Amino acid sequence: MIDKTLFQNMLPDELQTFIDFLKNILTDISSRSSMVTRHKELNALKKIRKKTVLSGKIQADELYKSINLKGTKPKNMLRFSKPRQTKGGSKRGISNHQACIASAIDEWDNTYFKIVGVGPINTEMIEKTFSTVIKLGSTLITNCKSLYEKFSYGHNLKLQQVKLGTYQNLDGYNLAEINGLHSNVKSFLQSFIDVSTKHLQGYLDWFSYQKYLTYTVEL
Repeated sequence: MIDKTLFQNMLPDELQTFIDFLKNILTDISSRSSMVTRHKELNALKKIRKKTVLSGKIQADELYKSINLKGTKPKNMLRFSKPRQTKGGSKRGISNHQACIASAIDEWDNTYFKIVGVGPINTEMIEKTFSTVIKLGSTLITNCKSLYEKFSYGHNLKLQQVKLGTYQNLDGYNLAEINGLHSNVKSFLQSFIDVSTKHLQGYLDWFSYQKYLTYTVEL
């Protein structure tokens, strides 16, 4: 369920940060200074992400986005250097040139997005991302990757998996919510010009925050 104490536990300066953040969104000022301010406020939204707890029936899947290194210092780059190709096109599918975003949504419409690395998701990424986010005893609904089997067993979760190419499994579970969430967040990101990977996490947090406000009746 939505944690109504989320904002009650915030310090006054934290609440003011989010009030100012919303003001800037509504005014939609397009100057360079406002863009810098926006990125600082997007960074502040991580405080909400760190307090997120998912429970009940939870759908989880990965989302991948091409890496945009604009404004990123070499030492902070997520990817390996792209090797020179002598012939043929670029490698198709998921590679180390795509940011891996772990994502999930529970039955209360709480959402969670976290950039976990580059390339295909692995056991370590899943463990590091969801071990403190998903409440024990919840039902985790995923695709048929074996990585989720190990994670679910180790965290006392009921696992329901949906085979690729099917709408639901034999118990009636599906991934419609997470697929819809991915579609919505892609549309959200496309409304901005050239979002760099450096600031991508902040925009993902912004999307989750807006969704949180949409489904919160009272704070």
